Amino acid sequence: MIKTNIAQNIFEPLYAKAYVKDNRLNYYNFIKKAQWNTLQENEKIQAQKLYQLIKYASKNIPYYKKIVKKEKINFSESTIFKDMRKFPLMTKEIVKKEFNSLYKIQKGMRWYYRATSGTTEKPLRFIQDYSFQGNHMAMFKLQYEWSDVKLGERLIELLVSRDYIAEQKKYLSNRFANWMYSISVLDALSLNHKKKKLYAKKITKGKPRLIVANPESIFELSKFIKKSGFKVHPPKAIKVVSGILYPHMRKEIESVFGCPVFDIYGARECGIIAGECEEKRLHQNVLHHYVEILNKDNIPCREGEVGEIYVTLLTNFAMPLIRYRLRDLAIYTKSLCACGRGLPLFDEIVGRDSDVFKTKDGRIIPGKKIVQIITESFPDESIGQFQIIQRNYNLFEVKINIKNRLNSNKKKSLVEDLIGEIVGEVCRIKWVYTSTIKATQSGKYRFTLRDFDILD
Repeated sequence: MIKTNIAQNIFEPLYAKAYVKDNRLNYYNFIKKAQWNTLQENEKIQAQKLYQLIKYASKNIPYYKKIVKKEKINFSESTIFKDMRKFPLMTKEIVKKEFNSLYKIQKGMRWYYRATSGTTEKPLRFIQDYSFQGNHMAMFKLQYEWSDVKLGERLIELLVSRDYIAEQKKYLSNRFANWMYSISVLDALSLNHKKKKLYAKKITKGKPRLIVANPESIFELSKFIKKSGFKVHPPKAIKVVSGILYPHMRKEIESVFGCPVFDIYGARECGIIAGECEEKRLHQNVLHHYVEILNKDNIPCREGEVGEIYVTLLTNFAMPLIRYRLRDLAIYTKSLCACGRGLPLFDEIVGRDSDVFKTKDGRIIPGKKIVQIITESFPDESIGQFQIIQRNYNLFEVKINIKNRLNSNKKKSLVEDLIGEIVGEVCRIKWVYTSTIKATQSGKYRFTLRDFDILD
């Protein structure tokens, strides 16, 4: 308790003001209050921030100066949401090609390089400034508090991010800050039996108030703990980041750890885009981002329609990314949350565009639906890892570790029938038996994959 108070009231102010010299304290105080504004009040703040960013980019960033001049784009604060559609969409390919014209480092501006994780493609390099960093860290602090956890209370991170883990070990300042904030960073890369046993003991001994983990990592650890009979100390909450949290994963993790699991949606390019509140509803961070969900014709989606997410980050002036395509899919909703926060919602994050399945008539089938068929058809104890790959419109390949193949034929037939009903066409299921599923380049594990006709 004494160390927690020192971390919150003495170390954090000194660390923010004297060492990293960012705006996290001011921004935290702002968003802590603003979250309880009405939605209309926060949209007005968002419009002001968006206008300032667009105004700055059109005058200072070569790429956008050229576009505004060539297309003769006019914009104003009162019409900025409508005016945004005049700007072209930004893709990773454009960032790579136009990198040198997409940023400008002003005198006195503090900045650093970052890169994407490379889960589905080659990592992308970009620039962020310390204004973004301060806003991002303030949002993390608020996310903890949504789960009744305060900065400085015991926290365990179970992550597969190679560069993040390396940074935490390499720099003395990071090691000291983690000690001061009571943060233990555990490497979830190659999460073998030895590591699982070690980490289960660390969680039991350390009694963390909060665990932050990739969904695949904490799910695999949960299965190990359940099978091994460990009795782990229940934290106040578990936050999952950087991955898809499937319903069967949430159910298993909550059962084993005896606490609620909350999803955080974000990207390295943009920070925390949305987070779940105590009602398990996913709130957009409109004070930090402007989010568009667009259909295949780049028109805003109707309520309940699946579309692609495009994000404009409002706090990174070193390298503004306007209408940036994340290649993630989501479902738009107008509904409000019972928690009372004036922050709009995602109805659902469907996943990466290559995680969903497609039919010949253009329908999108969320990978979660097929994953649910597998998990409900096979009891947890009868299968290990599995992965569903759509090879073409009519061929699905199921890679699976079935522990008792002799008794699986009826279940396999049920799976084939249910997938056929969802796809609505004649489709063939190819079963491939395997003991392990290969992880991606970033160390993450994908349950679903479509390896043809990637969305444009």
